[in-house]
Amino acid sequence: MSTPIAVISGLGGLSSLGIALEHHLASHQQGETGISHTESFPYPLGPAASFNPRDFIKDRKSIRMMTHQVKLGVASASLAFENANMSTDYFEQHQETCGVIYGSFFSQGFLNSAEPYMASLREDLTVDYDLLGHENYRMFPPLWILPRLPNTAGGQVSIQQGLRGMSYSVVNGPAGGMIATGEAMEAIQDDRASMVLAGAAEGEAV
Repeated sequence: MSTPIAVISGLGGLSSLGIALEHHLASHQQGETGISHTESFPYPLGPAASFNPRDFIKDRKSIRMMTHQVKLGVASASLAFENANMSTDYFEQHQETCGVIYGSFFSQGFLNSAEPYMASLREDLTVDYDLLGHENYRMFPPLWILPRLPNTAGGQVSIQQGLRGMSYSVVNGPAGGMIATGEAMEAIQDDRASMVLAGAAEGEAV
C-alpha cells in the first residue's frame, strides 16, 4: 500500500441490516434499523441475518472448535480483508509485519459449558464438586477451555489469514475495540507493523 489507509468493516452482532457493506447501505437508504424487541431478551436487538460462518472462515474444520465469539471475530476479519481490497501479493511480501490486535469484551468462561455444572447442582443450588470431578466432567467437550481464552479469536485470525506479525488481545470491556484500534495505530506509527487488523467483540455473541 503506497498511502496510509484505514478501512472500517466487519459484522455487527447487534445489527440485522445485513452482513455485506451493500446490505448495510441499502437498509440505511430505506430507513431501516433492524432493531426490535423479542420475547427472548429484555432489550431490543437485531440478529445478523443469514450469517453462516462457513462462508467466511477458510479452515472449515476449525469451526467446530470455535465459540460463537471466535466465529464472529474470524468472520469479521475475513470481511475486513475483503473490503480493504488488499492483494495477496502484499501479504506474501509483508507477512512478518502484518498483525492482529483483538479487543475481547470478556473471556467466555463457563457460559457455554454450563451443562456439567447444572448436572452437579445440589438441592440448595451449590455445586457438588466431587460429583463434577468424578462423573460429570465427562460432559465437557474435548479441549473445552481453549476456544474460550480471550486471545483465541485473534490467534485464529492470524492462522486463517497467514499473518506472522504481532498478535494479542485487549480485555477491557466495551472499550476493547477503541483500545485495539489505538494500539494498532501506534504500532504502525512506530514501524512495529505495516498492517494491523484491529477490532473487537463488544459483547458475547449468542
